[in-house]
Amino acid sequence: MAETLIRSRPARDMDPDTISKLLGLLPSVHHLDGVSHGDSPPILMFRFPKNVSAETLSPDRLGFFVWGWPGRFGACMTITAYSRPHGWLSRISLHQESEAFRRLEDGRCVVVLGSDRQAIAAFDVDFAATPFAMEKFLMHWGTVSSHKSTVRDAGATYWEVVDNNHTLASHLSVHDRLSCSWVRAFKVIAGYAQEALTELSDSVIIHEYRTVSLPETVVHFLDAVAAANKSVTRIYEYFAASLQQDGWLVRFLKELKTLYEFDHWSPTYYVPGLIFASYLHTSPLTRSGRALPWIDGAEGGQIKQLSLAPDQFGSETAVKDYWARLPSAFFIDWGVLISGRDVHIPPPDLHKGLTTVRLGAAVQETEASIDALLGEAVANKKWTIPPHAIVELKFGPFVFCEIVELDHEVYFILRDAQWQFCIASVNAQKLAWAIQLWVDEPGPRQKEVNTAGKLLLAAILRDFWVVEEREKVFSSSSLPNRIARKFQSDEEGRIVYLPRVHYKSVPNLQRCSQALAQQERRQHFVSAHLRRAEVPSKYQLLLAEIYGLSVPTGYTFVRPHERGHKKVEVIYRSRSALQSLYTTIEDGVPQGRPLWFQFERDVSKLMERLGYDVQHVAASRRGDYGVDVYATKFTEDQIENWVIQCKCYSSKNKVGPKIVRELIGSLSHYAEPTKGMVVTTSSFTAGAIEEAKQVGIKLIDGIEFAGLLTK
Repeated sequence: MAETLIRSRPARDMDPDTISKLLGLLPSVHHLDGVSHGDSPPILMFRFPKNVSAETLSPDRLGFFVWGWPGRFGACMTITAYSRPHGWLSRISLHQESEAFRRLEDGRCVVVLGSDRQAIAAFDVDFAATPFAMEKFLMHWGTVSSHKSTVRDAGATYWEVVDNNHTLASHLSVHDRLSCSWVRAFKVIAGYAQEALTELSDSVIIHEYRTVSLPETVVHFLDAVAAANKSVTRIYEYFAASLQQDGWLVRFLKELKTLYEFDHWSPTYYVPGLIFASYLHTSPLTRSGRALPWIDGAEGGQIKQLSLAPDQFGSETAVKDYWARLPSAFFIDWGVLISGRDVHIPPPDLHKGLTTVRLGAAVQETEASIDALLGEAVANKKWTIPPHAIVELKFGPFVFCEIVELDHEVYFILRDAQWQFCIASVNAQKLAWAIQLWVDEPGPRQKEVNTAGKLLLAAILRDFWVVEEREKVFSSSSLPNRIARKFQSDEEGRIVYLPRVHYKSVPNLQRCSQALAQQERRQHFVSAHLRRAEVPSKYQLLLAEIYGLSVPTGYTFVRPHERGHKKVEVIYRSRSALQSLYTTIEDGVPQGRPLWFQFERDVSKLMERLGYDVQHVAASRRGDYGVDVYATKFTEDQIENWVIQCKCYSSKNKVGPKIVRELIGSLSHYAEPTKGMVVTTSSFTAGAIEEAKQVGIKLIDGIEFAGLLTK
């Protein structure tokens, strides 16, 4: 602005404490921003470029450009400093709610150029020195001051301006470009949230919710909606306050389902979830797009942050589109499932790859078969899925599926050839799926694709849990080097499990149903439940703890099982769901034998021979991510209980103290006198042996294990 009046300001006229404070704050803000102090006139500290000589700075060579930026999340004023002959020097952004912005109304301020904890130069600046200059300045200041937004977020306001200011493109780092990706996605989902909140506020729900029986958490949320005056920010504030209560988030997400019971409230019952999904995009929770907020599925449901590594995404397009690719979801347990290097598969690639997927049977018939597969898997579960097992598959664009068991939730991280991901999950006990493969408008095609995906994943899950000799279903090979490099692990190299089937054909649902006798058997599958009993046994109470159920007084626990003859169960343990759905491969597949299967059988065989009842379990959200086996034995009126961690390693890969410390942490979740054991096919480091000795953890190495098996 040519009409800006600039005068040098002597250093003696500056308050040293204020300058020192601003210099201390400067390194903590973004490199394209400065810091301010709300004096009268306000003090604006710009970041002084290192490639500019202080001697070249003088009032006649300096200039400033002022602009007001209204946006989705608020408004701010930017002031850009430039000089002759250097051009662009630095900039500062003043949010509309900042004290420095409010004090700048008359156009006067003190500009300080700071670098390396010292003030380089200071100037008195008047942006409204002439009537014309004042008119232009007040136009921008007024635009910012008067702007109203129902979704306020100061961090998002800053990045919205950066993203819209194309002159800054050459100054942006890869992390900056990721933040721009985030703010674009946040604008979209915040817009949806605003529309949804408006719809909910005007809906019959708000007029009726106090007249029906609803959980307290849902009532309080609807109270907040009624008082919010259609302001999404007010709902965000309600979420932030509620999250301070222990267990609130788990209750909220669970109890939202009660809204579905009122059909005449449709379609507005989807609104609370959508608004909460948009809340997860706010700048504090995402660190302005540099972290992915995820909900830890453990009791209480804490929101945690997964730091993102955009320099390892593999392409500039992935950085640009990272946030837009993500589904509108709650990201439950994602921090356990993926890393900060992982990128979601783009929806267009997903749709293109799924165009050839066909179900080959009616959706309703297929859903019944899926439920039968899961029912059998729960009733006859004998084994676990190897930790973070990678299974080769050919389904649409996907070539691999990484499987993670957490409590009763099984997650499938579907991967394409570029290792881009899409996540599905199932709670087999509740027959509850979370799967979103076809993300267009709901319709027959979406149902067909999602149901086809569920059928394949249910078959894989059933075979891992139930089949006695899983080597007949899966062979194995090592992970390709180009993908193995993505893993940073000091443990054993990753193994790929190769189903011995051709995926090319449409799944043969009728053959699967006949081979597993689904129609005849499904009524005999019994899920975990409670039944009345005056005195439950200690063992049943222990099993209930393993299955994550609390047993009230007057009840006992019944574990999942299949009613009928044991001989029938044995017959169907020899049959594969995958091989009945698809054509079995007889030749041409690498014939590696997955060592984990035999190792898991051997551990089970040893403990059963020693008189223990064995339960193979998935990792738990309580923190015992390394526990594979519970072994329990009754001696008179006492229960001897072992928590066992199994490590199927090659002989050159020794088990270190980290594994022992994991098990020590797991033991803290179980009642005394639960004991801990680590069994490995290799050996232990000196550090692991010393750590185990101090706390009484039993270690069995490969040589001792082999000897025990042959006794």
